[in-house]
Amino acid sequence: MQLRQMAGVLYVLTALVSGYWEFNLLMRPLIGGPSSLWYPITLGTSVVLLIAGLLVVVSRTKSSRLVALVATLVLAVWWIPASMHTVDLYFSSRPPAPDSGGLVWTLVPGILVVISLIIGVASWKFLAATNGLDRPAGHIPSAR
Repeated sequence: MQLRQMAGVLYVLTALVSGYWEFNLLMRPLIGGPSSLWYPITLGTSVVLLIAGLLVVVSRTKSSRLVALVATLVLAVWWIPASMHTVDLYFSSRPPAPDSGGLVWTLVPGILVVISLIIGVASWKFLAATNGLDRPAGHIPSAR
């Protein structure tokens, strides 16, 4: 499997898992939970990442990779601090839920977002290196 296809599959998996969690968070105010403007933003971003991830798998356009990378960055803005807060609460003197299985499940979206971000940047660098995008402007490739 090529790096592009692996990145696309990872984007789709990240979009599905984070979308599930974001939908869950979006529905919590209905039962008296907190509300935030980030919930619909990140849910929409997950949908964008899902579509971009599918396009990365089936298409060779650079714009789909760029859209997926930007969507992953938006998700990282939400999930990385949320995951750090969850870990901080878990290791506090009075954790609300000392279940380690629950901790792992709540950290999965943040972990997937970080891995997607790393793979996305790596695949973008790989694309730039293979297509000559890292060469200076005006560089003329030699004819063989």
